[in-house]
Amino acid sequence: MVIPKNQFSTKNNLQYGTLITNSLPMKSTIHFLQYALRHDKKELVAIIVDTAILIFALCHWQELTSQTSLIAFMALLLMNYIWQLYNVAAHFWSVFHPSEYGLDGTIVSSAHKNSFMLSPQVQDKYTVMPDLDCFIMPEDPKPIIGNEPIRIQISTHKHAAIRQHIESLWDIYVLFLNNKYHTIPNFFNEKKLCMGSEIIGDQASGYYVKVYDAGEYYESYLTNAIFNKYLIHRDSGVCLYPPYNAKNSEISLLEDSPLNNHIGVSTLAVTSDGSTFALVQNNRAAFNNNKLIPSGSGSVDYADWEVLAKDDSKADFRQVICSAAERELSEETSLPCARLKAEGKLKTKIIGFYRDLRRGRKPEFCCATYIQCKHADLNIRPLKAEQYTNMIFPIPDIQKANEVMVKSEFVPSETLLANLYFLSRFSG
Repeated sequence: MVIPKNQFSTKNNLQYGTLITNSLPMKSTIHFLQYALRHDKKELVAIIVDTAILIFALCHWQELTSQTSLIAFMALLLMNYIWQLYNVAAHFWSVFHPSEYGLDGTIVSSAHKNSFMLSPQVQDKYTVMPDLDCFIMPEDPKPIIGNEPIRIQISTHKHAAIRQHIESLWDIYVLFLNNKYHTIPNFFNEKKLCMGSEIIGDQASGYYVKVYDAGEYYESYLTNAIFNKYLIHRDSGVCLYPPYNAKNSEISLLEDSPLNNHIGVSTLAVTSDGSTFALVQNNRAAFNNNKLIPSGSGSVDYADWEVLAKDDSKADFRQVICSAAERELSEETSLPCARLKAEGKLKTKIIGFYRDLRRGRKPEFCCATYIQCKHADLNIRPLKAEQYTNMIFPIPDIQKANEVMVKSEFVPSETLLANLYFLSRFSG
């Protein structure tokens, strides 16, 4: 298969990238402001109190000014309010204004698992993925790819500890958050489902997993995403490392991990004629910019669990993962997954699980979405917010997918390669 080379121009890509990164959408700004306010309570309380006092004074100005001695008091009150407002505005200008630190590479230069500190429990339970040394996968995949239900246990204490940790070191974390906010426009803080333990149990007694539902994307960014990143001061060259990083924190089992660990999910759409397709991620997304990605990829929203729990109180973890994969596929391709599933023409299965060492233990599930339709009949329309429109690369034979990727001039993301590895092993 020959992929048209004129569909993707590096020059055009760079020009397009410059255009979109110079504008920050309102949603991203609101999310950033809300998160900053939550961690800067002193300034917020001060302005609320002063505003309340000023409103009271203005509403009762006739009573207060009936005595000339109170006029001076009101004048001082107004001056104090203006001063507090100035301080708050100056503070948030320092938060929103690009800092003097920039993201500068990785702490551990090699992506091999031996470059990271792995706990003995992880070394016993996990093995490195072939040809992808930055990913580790369970030695025993049966609990992941089996058909037995996986019960969900909701836990809240872990998230409280993560939030308290971030707040205690906010002066450091805000610099990392500021850098990312000014790097990409689509940097949203959405509520995510986070994995609080490995899949525990056995086939005889049943499986269960602990999750916590109050996790947020920003908290994963400030713990998982920057695990192997550091900031460098643009003038002095002083390096700033995240509190949890690849040099001081070992890779542990999920129940022992101090990181947020929101659940990643991706899927390859497999049609009735045995084909699949990849998309090209643009530079609006947080990761895998300008690379080939699976048919659908993203993370598990809390709403994915919430919707299923309302419809089915016994909905298990597998259903949540598969539902999230189908939602991502539908959002990024405009395929009517819900309708096809209702008609019995679409089914999703978990085919693999891995953890990304570079992103500090982050759990990732790979799926395959089987569609009873030929590839030529699919009306695929990529999501403009994250993919380059009309950049679709059909792979006519999933058995030859890796060969097609190698021959292509377009770099496949490691996420895509992991999905192809699990698909070939699962179908084999």
